[in-house]
Amino acid sequence: PDPSCKDIPYEITFGTIDHCPDRNIRNRYALQLIRMAFAKRDNKLVVKVWDKYGKKIPASALRTQCKSYYAGAVGNRELSTVAFAEIGYFNPLLNYNTNNIKALYKHIPNSKHLELCVENIVNQHFDNRFGSNITSHKAQKQESEAFNKTAEEILADGKSNNPALWKSAQAAFAYIDGDNALALNLIRQADSLKGTKNVKENIRMMRLLFLASDTTTNDSLYENALLPDLQWLVAQIRKDQNTNKGFYYDEGYEYEEITGFPQHRVKILRRTILIEIISRFEKEGRPDRCLAYLDVYSSLCARAIDKHHKLSLNYGSHFLIYADTTNVENVKKHLALLKSGGESDMDKFLVKNSSKDYNFLNELIGTKYMRTESWDAAIVYLKKVPEKFLKSQNIEPYLSSSNPFREQWITTSKQGKYTLAESPWKEYRDNPTKLQFCKTM
Repeated sequence: PDPSCKDIPYEITFGTIDHCPDRNIRNRYALQLIRMAFAKRDNKLVVKVWDKYGKKIPASALRTQCKSYYAGAVGNRELSTVAFAEIGYFNPLLNYNTNNIKALYKHIPNSKHLELCVENIVNQHFDNRFGSNITSHKAQKQESEAFNKTAEEILADGKSNNPALWKSAQAAFAYIDGDNALALNLIRQADSLKGTKNVKENIRMMRLLFLASDTTTNDSLYENALLPDLQWLVAQIRKDQNTNKGFYYDEGYEYEEITGFPQHRVKILRRTILIEIISRFEKEGRPDRCLAYLDVYSSLCARAIDKHHKLSLNYGSHFLIYADTTNVENVKKHLALLKSGGESDMDKFLVKNSSKDYNFLNELIGTKYMRTESWDAAIVYLKKVPEKFLKSQNIEPYLSSSNPFREQWITTSKQGKYTLAESPWKEYRDNPTKLQFCKTM
């Protein structure tokens, strides 16, 4: 609406429309009158023109335009919700609450927009609980109760051809509210109900997430329960990568060239591993198991583009940071797991989907031993690292001029001035690496 239009007289009136003999032009006059009324903020006239002329316009872009103005001017949230849904304009529905979803269901019980609206309200609830927009527990509880009541009414009504949507949303609210047992029970019920392909896939992802947050089972039963859905989800993400060649996942909340369901899959895997699984094994004092799961996640979702535009490991990933900061014995256990191939089905899955970057792990273990001045132990691992790997590291271009392992020795020139010379050890001078440094020590 433009306030400057307020005093401009209408050039089109009801009489102009009524006396126009051409139906197509008459419909266009109706649209122009609606546009002028909307610009002048004359919402009553917008509604009146729609009721008198707009409703009679056949399905077309012209009718959609007229109805979009009506939806913005009607002044009734329920009628506005229905109007926006009918013309397929989803954005105004994004911030709607449970009452608006209930209104949309009342008029269009199987609107394709209901699935998106429910997804959005669950995501908002999730962000309010765990994200940056944290609200009070009381407000969360009230919203959760309101949605669950509406979902129960819709399920009892029986008009929805997508009942799994409503039951799975109830499960999501239970998980967000901290009742994991209820969430698992509801998601299993949802899986038995009729639902769209996207809803059914989302149910499987949520089941994996809820199982990962289960603290009531021992480790073997816990991992056996996770394995089928975890295998499936990883396979789906790999399929996304193979289908959309050229995009990569940047670990964190930024996803390059990835939207929609592929992005949702990565987010579910992220929360399953980084929040639920890692939290469990951290509490149990098993950081080596954390490394195994982080290796799978980072090798799949923490790709980086190198200077040759090829995919390589991201050295800022959760796996590499965790490996760098944990005790050396944990990294050695992870390396041993990779070399053994694993014993249990979960072990074998983790090994199969890990980066298996033995050069990185050997170099890291050797570096960790250097930190404690365990030179002999460091040599055992550093001597396994080929020169090709060392030259592939991002720091390699800087080593020729500022290698921290190229010792500088002070000498005196003929003029009596102090200058710097390289290490006197020939093998170290010719190849100033961590390995040679350990040998000299």
